[in-house]
Amino acid sequence: YDFRNVQDRSLFDSYIGTNIVADGASEVQTVTITGSPTGGSFTLTYAGQTTGAIAYNAAASAVQSALRALSNMPESGVSVTGSAGGPYTVTFADGANVAQMTATSSLTGGTTPGVTVATSTEGGSASFVRAVRIEMA
Repeated sequence: YDFRNVQDRSLFDSYIGTNIVADGASEVQTVTITGSPTGGSFTLTYAGQTTGAIAYNAAASAVQSALRALSNMPESGVSVTGSAGGPYTVTFADGANVAQMTATSSLTGGTTPGVTVATSTEGGSASFVRAVRIEMA
């Protein structure tokens, strides 16, 4: 709507001081270690960059540090929660739909140990719009 020729300024003034804010869902991926390993490590690859080796029984903070060390990690970052040894819940805070990470296992012991990554919440869908700002040209 073009507000330049509005005769009733009270209608126009009710829009002053607001702006568009669309909140998208944060992408959530789950990293699961299978086969009860007793040693070794794994790596995670995000958008073509691979972390350093992560211990089989790493704390969530160690996984988070490894991911944050990647130069292509989204500006708003990533957070990781979970128990030592996983599963780890990886949340990308920028609200975008990101490519699913991949994992490479160098795990030892246990029964056919491995690492899987699954997307539990796809990011990017706006859940609502809080406000709209209309400016005069």
